[in-house]
Amino acid sequence: MKRTSPEIIKAVVQLLIMIIIIMTNAAVVDCKFFTCHNQSSVKVLALAGSFDITGKKLRGIGALTAAHMALQHIYYNSTLLQGYCLNMTWGDTKCDNGVGLKLLYDQITAGQTKLAVFGASCSVVTQSTARISPYYNLIQLTYLSPSPTLTAKDVYSTLYRTYPSGASINLARLALLKRYNWNKIAIISQSLYIFSKTAQIMNQMAKSRNVDVVSMTEFGDDEDPLQALTAIRKCKARIIIGGFNQKQALKVFCRAFHLNLTTPKYAWILMGGLNDNWWQLDSPDMTIGDINCTQSQINQAVDGYFSSNGLPIYNEPIETISGLTPQAWKKLYDTEMAEKRAFSHEIDDYGSFAYDGVWTLALMLNRSIDLLRAKNLTLDGFRYKSTSSKIYLKLFQQILDDMQFNGVTGPVSFRNGDRVSMMTIKRLINQSNVIIGLYDENISNITWNTSITIDWKTQGNNVPRDWPNKTYMELKISITVYIIVMLHALLTFIISCGLMIVHLYYRQDPNIAAWNPTLDLIMGFGTLFCLAYVGFLGLENGIVGNDEAYATLLCKFRSWLFAVGFSLTFGCIFANNWSTSKLLSGRFYKLKISKRKNYGKYGIVFCLFTFNIILCSLRATVDEMKIFHETMLKQAQIQDDGDMIIPEITLCRFSKQIVWDIAIFGVNGILLLYGAIIAWQAQRIDTSNVHHVRCLAIATYNLMIFVSIGVTMSIVISGRPTIRFIIVSFSIILSCLSTNCLIFVPKLYQMAKDKNIVRKRSLITFRKGKVPSTAESENGTQDVDSRKQQLLTELDKEVEELTAKINEKDILIDRISNYINHLITSYSREEINLEASTSTGNVYHSQSIQSVEEVTVHELLQHHEMDHQQKDIQLSLHQDGEQSTDERPFFDSDSMC
Repeated sequence: MKRTSPEIIKAVVQLLIMIIIIMTNAAVVDCKFFTCHNQSSVKVLALAGSFDITGKKLRGIGALTAAHMALQHIYYNSTLLQGYCLNMTWGDTKCDNGVGLKLLYDQITAGQTKLAVFGASCSVVTQSTARISPYYNLIQLTYLSPSPTLTAKDVYSTLYRTYPSGASINLARLALLKRYNWNKIAIISQSLYIFSKTAQIMNQMAKSRNVDVVSMTEFGDDEDPLQALTAIRKCKARIIIGGFNQKQALKVFCRAFHLNLTTPKYAWILMGGLNDNWWQLDSPDMTIGDINCTQSQINQAVDGYFSSNGLPIYNEPIETISGLTPQAWKKLYDTEMAEKRAFSHEIDDYGSFAYDGVWTLALMLNRSIDLLRAKNLTLDGFRYKSTSSKIYLKLFQQILDDMQFNGVTGPVSFRNGDRVSMMTIKRLINQSNVIIGLYDENISNITWNTSITIDWKTQGNNVPRDWPNKTYMELKISITVYIIVMLHALLTFIISCGLMIVHLYYRQDPNIAAWNPTLDLIMGFGTLFCLAYVGFLGLENGIVGNDEAYATLLCKFRSWLFAVGFSLTFGCIFANNWSTSKLLSGRFYKLKISKRKNYGKYGIVFCLFTFNIILCSLRATVDEMKIFHETMLKQAQIQDDGDMIIPEITLCRFSKQIVWDIAIFGVNGILLLYGAIIAWQAQRIDTSNVHHVRCLAIATYNLMIFVSIGVTMSIVISGRPTIRFIIVSFSIILSCLSTNCLIFVPKLYQMAKDKNIVRKRSLITFRKGKVPSTAESENGTQDVDSRKQQLLTELDKEVEELTAKINEKDILIDRISNYINHLITSYSREEINLEASTSTGNVYHSQSIQSVEEVTVHELLQHHEMDHQQKDIQLSLHQDGEQSTDERPFFDSDSMC
């Protein structure tokens, strides 16, 4: 017959066991607890026991004693296992998985058939043996082994535990965190699998309950934990959960003492599994690395640590399955353990879990007697590899899954093989572990011992914080600075209004009327909007209080103010620069110099204004402005006790502020740069006598510089609201003031200068003996104005005449080009008449060129005559004292040509 797959697996497992046995070559103790009396009248049922007696962790002594007590109590209980005597063969696993496997193999292959496996205490041993038990259809029950790995039923299908798993104990630790409102923790564990796996599960469970694990570190079995503790110190976590054995625990707390990671600022929660008084040194001091720790320092380091374990003795005086109360059993157990405790202080008290474990197996066997009898089976008929052994295994599992009884550790029941039990939360107070809370996994409830007062040793006995205290200091704009800036803005506002009023009053003056005063006034109103924007700047930084709704409304309003103000101001300057550059570049003949030329300027202003308004409307429609509180962690001040003072600023922002900034600043920035370029091009043309072009260029440069400074500084120094407010505000104020001065003041100055010329002429007349009357003075002023107007009219006529002649010349050239194209076409079609066509074309072409040359010579003669006329006009103006020689009209013949 062919072997099935399970048989092959069993053969391979047996081979591996034999290899491990040969490699370990360790002596195994195999003995019985006692000899059953009247063996002729009863049948002996055997269990295979595994205890840790001489290994690194002395957990088996108490368990061995408690198991012996349980077998005695079961033997003398007449209601249990009638006709049977329960006994156990046991051996020392030495907390070594190889030795544990050898022991299990010896117990299975030698002596009486074992009905179940009891043990072991070490998780590493249990993980190995619990993989083998299912192949022999054996139930395995361990009294300790808290590793979370053993919860996997697909691997450890026949394993049960009377001690809660590490995952269940984590629930108690999480309840402790919740009680003291600790939401940030650090986890440090030894790299042994049981500790690292428990730490991983703790990390997952903490995150699922909104507990932030800010650091998770490990260190080796014999490694110095300095590096791991230093990482925890850097992450500033104050609540530390640790998982390590006794040897490494002493190293951890020795280092923690010298790193100041102890109470009262820090709180430690250990994962359990340590012996009582584990912190007691075998010598007066210990050395780790380059430091030394005394017993006093260790005591100070471990003082106040928390731990969580399974409840060893139930706190209520209930009657257990053995007929004893938990307290009465504890007295018997302490009597049995008195001599052993005197032998070593490293003995752990896990005997109660072993006691309930033996009772669990006894009850399982007792309840299966009748069920097996119904299937014509008996307990003593169990065989490892028989066909019926699976029936035994399935029946035993059903009984264990439904089992409930009162043990000395409390109510005993199982869920997927894990114990559903009570867990303790302890705190080390005065060198003694005191229970401060009980966690009932069955109902997920924790009961706190309110009679215990915890001394946190902090100021006011406050609970330690889980994180350095963060005090948020709101950075506000100084009221004094705000008032000073507002005074400057108000003064600039008044000056701008004054310039605009004077400009409006003298709008009919030729010096002002020649440059479209309406456009200048629109620009002035734009600067007033920008100055009003300064008044609303920084209101969210403590000026209007903590009313966020009111501050948001003001932020929305000021964003529209700046959009309108900037669009009007820059639009007017850009329109003037653009039109001036076109006029002075020699292409003025394509424009009609009339009142209709201003429509182009208005169109530019309207387009830029409309674009910004549409963009702002779109931003207000699809996005929402909110108040954001931004913390400045880089400017945080760390106190000596680790507390932090973090500056916080309040900003008005849209949700997609970066997108809108790129759209608005990008387009307007490109236009601003283009405006500066055309202003520079207009200034390069020989306009040394035209001050307005220079002022427009300077105003453009000034606007570009101040806008760049304001935008850049508002982004770079956003964390300092006062400095940011000063720079941005004065950038707007100086920009508006300088722009108004550059646009309005030169015109008003020229107007005043012209009036001063009239006054000087009156004085000259007076000195010659003629006292001018008021009427004559007014007539003189009107005469100057009329001459200027007459000169402008003549210039307009000359421009129109020259434009017409140039248009005629363009028409003539087009005709010649068309005729030449016609000749070429004819040449391609009539090759026979090539010579005649060519001669005719050349004659006509020469005649056309001659006519063009005559027109050009005629225009040059007219231009020469115009120059002489212009010079005569300037000479007459100079003689009359009405205009100085350096004040030439803007559109003179030299500049136009």
